[in-house]
Amino acid sequence: MHHYKKIKMHQPYINYSPLGTTFCAQLVNKEKIGSYDGFVTQIKGMAYITGVHQFLIENHDPFQKGYIV
Repeated sequence: MHHYKKIKMHQPYINYSPLGTTFCAQLVNKEKIGSYDGFVTQIKGMAYITGVHQFLIENHDPFQKGYIV
């Protein structure tokens, strides 16, 4: 959201779920990670473990270095 200029540094962002739960997040610091801008994010809310996930990278995977969601 910061990349698209929809949220500023230190601006609280509250996410409301369809179930009525919320979490609050804000960007608290900007740091360089190589040639990229990285951000330290503070998140407040309640969470529960719903599963365990394992990610694998195959040799022919076109997204081996990741992607932006």
